[in-house]
Amino acid sequence: MFEVKDLGKKFVTSSETKWVLRHVGFSLPSKGLFAIKGTSGSGKSTLLNLLSGSLKPDEGEILLDGRKLHRFSEKELEDYRCFSCGFIYQHFNLFEELSVFENVAMPLSLQGKSKKEITNNVDKYLSLFQIEKLKGKKASFLSGGEKQRVAIARAVISNPKIIFADEPTGALDFHNEKIIMDSLKEISKSCLVILVSHNQRLIDTYADHVFLLENGQINCGNVPYIIEGMNEAKPPKRKSSKNWLKALLFQNYKREGVKNVLSIVSSFIGFSALLLSFGFLIGSQNTIKSEKRRNLQYLSASVSIQESKKIEGSPLSLTQQGRPDYYDAYNLVKDIGGVTIQTDYSYFFPIYGPYSLNGLLQKEVSFYPVFDITLRERKDIFKIEGRLPKSNDLDSVIVNKQFADQFEESPIGKTIFFDRDFEVSYNQVRDYVSLPYRFYISAVVEEFSFLNTPKVYYSYSGLDQLMKSTILEKISSAKGKEVSVYDLCEICQGNSPYSSYAYWAFAHNEDSGDKLKNLSLELENSKNKYSVSSAAYAVETSYQSLTSAFLTSILPFLAIEIAGVAFIISFLAYSSFLSNKKQAAILFAMGARNGDTKALYQMPSLINSLIAAILSIALIPIFNKYGSLLISHLVGIERMITIPLGSVYGIPFFVFLVIPLFAAIIALIGAGLPLLKARKSSLVEELKDE
Repeated sequence: MFEVKDLGKKFVTSSETKWVLRHVGFSLPSKGLFAIKGTSGSGKSTLLNLLSGSLKPDEGEILLDGRKLHRFSEKELEDYRCFSCGFIYQHFNLFEELSVFENVAMPLSLQGKSKKEITNNVDKYLSLFQIEKLKGKKASFLSGGEKQRVAIARAVISNPKIIFADEPTGALDFHNEKIIMDSLKEISKSCLVILVSHNQRLIDTYADHVFLLENGQINCGNVPYIIEGMNEAKPPKRKSSKNWLKALLFQNYKREGVKNVLSIVSSFIGFSALLLSFGFLIGSQNTIKSEKRRNLQYLSASVSIQESKKIEGSPLSLTQQGRPDYYDAYNLVKDIGGVTIQTDYSYFFPIYGPYSLNGLLQKEVSFYPVFDITLRERKDIFKIEGRLPKSNDLDSVIVNKQFADQFEESPIGKTIFFDRDFEVSYNQVRDYVSLPYRFYISAVVEEFSFLNTPKVYYSYSGLDQLMKSTILEKISSAKGKEVSVYDLCEICQGNSPYSSYAYWAFAHNEDSGDKLKNLSLELENSKNKYSVSSAAYAVETSYQSLTSAFLTSILPFLAIEIAGVAFIISFLAYSSFLSNKKQAAILFAMGARNGDTKALYQMPSLINSLIAAILSIALIPIFNKYGSLLISHLVGIERMITIPLGSVYGIPFFVFLVIPLFAAIIALIGAGLPLLKARKSSLVEELKDE
């Protein structure tokens, strides 16, 4: 069966290179009990590990049925240990938290035998070794003799070709020692038993041949090399069975309770932060889409022209704003459709100024015109308290919530009034204008709150009628015809203060308003001399800049958070592997598939990550509600956290699919990398009895 030629194995440390075995050669048949004798540290266990394929030689070769063992692939080595080898150790190396039945059944489970076949064989061998009464007992509660009988039953149940017995009686009394050695002697009649021991009495009593290891070399005495016919039969195909994996996984997971709780909590914090950030991204986008129109100024913009003039004797230049020609302004917006160009009367009705409310003088407030103050087509997008004006006149105005919040009582039904007196001139003719304004507050409108200030909205049509009906007596007399404030504004130059340096552009519906805003962006980006601006656009730009800055600032935090989660998962997986390293070594020696062993120590991390992901998803309604409330309290922006439960980017149930998938990837990578490193460490050292 075995033919060993010039075998050598060395171990390299930081200080030296030590050859444990050197120039070793011998042959072994397919059956019989062969003893390897030597003092502690002579390399007996190392030789067993080389023969079992657990270690690779540094020189020479081991032929197994004519094939070089060190040339076997990983899968071939796994199958070799699983189907051809059985292992018995001095310290038993049982799975302490599994029952006697589960321990003895392990080799058959690894081979993928059926449940019925496993049960029948286990019962048979438990009876053979007189331990059937211990069937359901945990290995940790057995005596030394009972454990060793379980270990032998486990080693022989799969009818292996080779039994590796490494000091199998070292921890036993004389009575149990005899039982074990009698059993091994009987087993050796049908398979090869390689016994490692320094007990001369046992060797003399039971061994067919003895190999003496001294100073890393073997002395075969007068035993000739035994050459037999080669057996090239391939191991049977392994069937899929994961019952053993489930049993060990359950026990490991239960034992590592504190680590698992820590892993779940840390992962939950990471995934919750990820969800909140994703909710902020979606929420901020949705908010700007829906809330930007919830501003009464959104359908109005100021159209002006910006001209630069050089300063003589200086490299600097000044930008002067003026009102463009009417037809230029009209041509600028005509392709949009649904937009009209109107005179700006801001000189005669300033946008910002003091006022009185029911006779009490108040601080300055902003006044803005609305083309249709009845909000006939827009009232559904606003939350309105009171009644909207029924016609476009100057009798009634509406105020925003920021205006109403200045007062303890609702301002609805109260009257705003103030007087504006102006001195104007035209062709050196001076005139005087006195404009008394009286407004009844009919409604309060709740607008998009971001950067909003107290405002009063009046009807542009009503103001236009007032300006057209307000006659400038002296200028009219000098000109020989009636000249109104409207006429004065129209005939003045674009750089005259009467022109207010701009025209109003009013969109009649939401679509036209969007196009007007897009025109504003196009003109700004192209550095055109014409400008279309609006306070609503400035708010939207500021909002987008703020959310972009916030998202940019949390990206490093998210990266650190995810890296932290991965690190904790890695650390806990590695820690779990180290605490279960002997278990992994036993599985390795018994031929468990590398992928299955890796899964055993990755699965807890995967389970913990998925639990954390499910918990974070379950709390989405709370994140949406209280996350938004917190941001609203801090910065005054509402509905900023919106974690969608439906379709996102065209993917149905996006969050339910992506977060668990992301959790699984983080867990598998986080746990896989340290396990890959740990796997490369010598597992065979965990089973060494020398």
